[in-house]
Amino acid sequence: MIKAIIFDFDDTMYVGDVWEGYIEFEKMLAIKAIGDEGKYNEIVKRNNFTHAKSLKCIADLFRKEKLNLRKLRRTYNQNIFVHSSKDVKTLPTAFFEKLRGKFDIYFATMSQKNYIKHYTKLYGFNLKLFKGVEYFNIVKDTSKEDSYMRILKKSKLKPEEILMIGNSYDDDIVPAQNMGLQTLHFGGDFNQIYGYIEENGMLDCGEFKTLSK
Repeated sequence: MIKAIIFDFDDTMYVGDVWEGYIEFEKMLAIKAIGDEGKYNEIVKRNNFTHAKSLKCIADLFRKEKLNLRKLRRTYNQNIFVHSSKDVKTLPTAFFEKLRGKFDIYFATMSQKNYIKHYTKLYGFNLKLFKGVEYFNIVKDTSKEDSYMRILKKSKLKPEEILMIGNSYDDDIVPAQNMGLQTLHFGGDFNQIYGYIEENGMLDCGEFKTLSK
């Protein structure tokens, strides 16, 4: 029986074409944290590294090369990738309010606190509705399993009593499955979330389905 739900943030709690320019931004931060573009290029070539839309990938590279993870964290905390789109759609506040009446809800993100603070405000999410928010710790965390473990300890629930909903199979779903959490691999249509929750007898979501069209 599900007693708590963990949501991923980017591309799950909201969807939209907002990532243009992110790879260049991520590259800029990596160079800034290393302090030398030439050294950065050498590291990238040596590791056959390809930037992805993932802070974890950069952190893994820094960890492998024994670079300064604390400096990388400071660099990320001092810079925010600015994105916006008229086409952004969000899971509605009323949905989270209704969920909270029956379940503990959390969200776990690979992003940093300043980023989440900016975009939850921009997109109208009320963090007070969530029992907890877990951010990716660049210095200590190696995957989202670390975030899930913190939620498990705080909630005192069994893994099978928690549902994780996320868009990234590698970053969200696999770590959750490794820990025994139930999972929903989100494909971009909020009706998928509403349908899953209804089909599993968790909540009536009929009032929200037209909002995602």
